[in-house]
Amino acid sequence: IASIAARPRSMTVTAPAGWILMTSTNQSNGGTSTAPGGMSLLTYYKIVGTTEPANYTWTFANPSNSGGSAVGGVLAFSGIDTSNGNPIDNNGSAWSAKLTASSTTHNTTSINTVTANTMVVSSISYLSASNFGAPTGISGLVERIDQSAPLAATAIGTTLQMATAPRAAT
Repeated sequence: IASIAARPRSMTVTAPAGWILMTSTNQSNGGTSTAPGGMSLLTYYKIVGTTEPANYTWTFANPSNSGGSAVGGVLAFSGIDTSNGNPIDNNGSAWSAKLTASSTTHNTTSINTVTANTMVVSSISYLSASNFGAPTGISGLVERIDQSAPLAATAIGTTLQMATAPRAAT
């Protein structure tokens, strides 16, 4: 699973071949102190095979020419059931998208897993180059990625945080 946080929201993100877009969430505006205008959080998945390249490259195009940033992360999982072609439980009851207006504390909506032995994955983006902890709202979430661009903590940038929580039962 790969998540990309890009700002401004008008930035075009092109994923490498074989990556399937699961969700795209747009924040329209982060206020005047966070120009150039909102951000997008894009989440993809890919079922890998035995002949994968050494790396993957996403490309970005910023039409605003007024600055911007992007940051991404990839979580790899093994032992996933891919027999029906799509290992992602995206039936509405197990997927949640939420926007937080302005805060360094983020919470999720509840998730109801419908399959035993499920991994809950949380991806959160933030219109700042500041790190933050795992969100509240889903018990057992453990932060896996917390990456910012640019890396200066005082810069106006973008932060991506990904967390996971295993669920043995539905």
